[in-house]
Amino acid sequence: MKNFRSKKGLTLVECLVSIIILSIIMTSGLVIYVNSKAVLGMAMHKKMAIELINNKMEELKNSAYVTGLPSVQTTLVAVTLGGDVIGHEGIPGTMLITSSTIDFDSPPDGEDARQFDIVITWTEPGQNSTRTISATTYIAKP
Repeated sequence: MKNFRSKKGLTLVECLVSIIILSIIMTSGLVIYVNSKAVLGMAMHKKMAIELINNKMEELKNSAYVTGLPSVQTTLVAVTLGGDVIGHEGIPGTMLITSSTIDFDSPPDGEDARQFDIVITWTEPGQNSTRTISATTYIAKP
């Protein structure tokens, strides 16, 4: 009689153990993918906020040379981070612009420059924390 037990091949237990190990590896890979996607989204929104701040600073600097120093005291503007990328609807946020006068002379003889503080605030989707980025620029009289 022939022996039908062959040493070639895998047993059922070996197959189950390999499937369990593979599922653990794939689950951890999926967790890493989801977390990296969230971090990438936060970095993209921060970059967009910096772009908005830079654009506003350039606008304020350019208007200073055309019409003199801008007279913004405090302005709150609704902004959208993103929305121009296909499949990305954008995140609502706010831009707060404040300004103050600076006089470098002693005794003071009036306004020599103006300080502008720009703060953008938004909330990341799926998170309860508010993100904020700010910048300050000084514009002298032309």
